[in-house]
Amino acid sequence: GDVSVFQEEWLRQYAYSRSFEQQRGEERRPTAVAQTQVPSVRYEDVMRDDAGVLEWLDAVNRAGLCVVRGCPQEEGHVMKVAGRIGTPMPTIYGDSWDVRTEAQPINCAYTSHALDLHQDLAYYESPPCVQLLHCVRFDEGIRGGESTFADAIRIAEILRERDPAAFATLARVPATFQKIHYDRPDPVHLEYRRPHIEANNRGDVVNVFWAPAFEGPLEAPEEDVEEYYRAYRLFAGIAEEDSVRVAFRLQPGDLISFNNRRMLHGRNGFSEGAGAVRHLQGCYVSAETFINRLRVLQNKQGDGPRMLSGVQVARCGNGDFS
Repeated sequence: GDVSVFQEEWLRQYAYSRSFEQQRGEERRPTAVAQTQVPSVRYEDVMRDDAGVLEWLDAVNRAGLCVVRGCPQEEGHVMKVAGRIGTPMPTIYGDSWDVRTEAQPINCAYTSHALDLHQDLAYYESPPCVQLLHCVRFDEGIRGGESTFADAIRIAEILRERDPAAFATLARVPATFQKIHYDRPDPVHLEYRRPHIEANNRGDVVNVFWAPAFEGPLEAPEEDVEEYYRAYRLFAGIAEEDSVRVAFRLQPGDLISFNNRRMLHGRNGFSEGAGAVRHLQGCYVSAETFINRLRVLQNKQGDGPRMLSGVQVARCGNGDFS
């Protein structure tokens, strides 16, 4: 009969034993990032060759965020940097968008108010993965406006450690995420119901959805309501703890890239001195585009066969049960 030959490494990689299954899970566990450990790369390296792109995307993959430093302080470059990953993801805000104070804002981001930690577009069936924000201007006359981040997967894990019942509630009771806005050139009416937390068959957190400003009325059985809001307050409280938060002021020419499916982001409120401007340009990249580019580069630039299963891609909050 026919004889099939399998490499030992391949067999170990896909072994069914519990120990190997746990090992694979650990390899995909994302790395928590501290205030002093926010990774950064250089714009010229990212734009020059694939090795620079791999260094950048690997940092986003592992830490959840990475600053690209030294970008030209001109409009339009956020799309060029995103293009090093692949085609940017169009949304209800277009292919790209500007974050600056407007007289008649259609979004709370277009004000000088503080933004609580959240994820963008949680009301999408598949929210964008990588978000890029290029700091075009951040004048010295601006007081405040620091960017804030927190790892949603880590917050969920802390919640489970402290209160397993609260974790179970947020993993079971669906919240309503919505964007209903008719007073704009292209009206929007999007709603999506799902739990805040999703875990895989091993209990690893693979999805978190958190966007308090874009949540609609809770639709849940009466007996779940009180426990849901108790768990909700606990999650929100952990997100405010200094141990899980990272905050820093972007400099003109910085481009912060982060995993919107994993990292909550926000902003401190700010005041604008006479003529002072804070202007960011942003765009999104889908999970499929990000993961595809990262895996291909790992295989081309790395040690090849071991990368083919994708075990080097950390959990990015896209619901993958791996």
